[in-house]
Amino acid sequence: MRRTASSRPRGFTLLEVIVVLVIVSLLMTLLTQALWLGTDMLRRSSVEASAQADESMRLAWYRDLVGGLQPDRNKGPLSFAGQARQFAGLSAGAPLLDAGAALPVKVELAFDARANRTRLTLLTPTAERPVELLSWPGEQGEFVYLDEGGRSHPSWPPARLDQPFQLPRAIVLRAGLAQSGQSLVYAVVSGERNPPDTIVGGLGVGSAR
Repeated sequence: MRRTASSRPRGFTLLEVIVVLVIVSLLMTLLTQALWLGTDMLRRSSVEASAQADESMRLAWYRDLVGGLQPDRNKGPLSFAGQARQFAGLSAGAPLLDAGAALPVKVELAFDARANRTRLTLLTPTAERPVELLSWPGEQGEFVYLDEGGRSHPSWPPARLDQPFQLPRAIVLRAGLAQSGQSLVYAVVSGERNPPDTIVGGLGVGSAR
């Protein structure tokens, strides 16, 4: 029996092949964009998480430094002194130093005009150059010193002559930390705030002033 033309196997036409290729191409493009966006979001999240972890670590360094402040002998050359943009004294909690060793430290706020950032730096006798502890955008930042009653002072020792302590109760850093969003960083002095009566000499070695 003769096979008719309608019963023969029918293949894809050129137009159908082109349509399929266009659809596959669009799907591949969308898939590639989705993968790229996902990878970019993952990278950004990783960078932000790393920046937050680094800032948290450096905040802990700063709080340890302030917490480890120690008094020098009465009217000693390394007695604590603080102004709005810097403070200096003795600390046993400075980062990158041997634990328990009280050494002179100088902490300073400096504005980097080229980078438009304020940097919180630490200088010690053993460091060749200041160590950056924290930084944030813009020219902003100051230290405020709290006494036993929680009153704030722009410098230390305060103008009050009846202040009995060589060290403040706490130091407040007014900053603009980008990652944590903190504008006020409180750091409490954890040790003795006046030298023992038995101290006859200075505690520090060298000077960071």
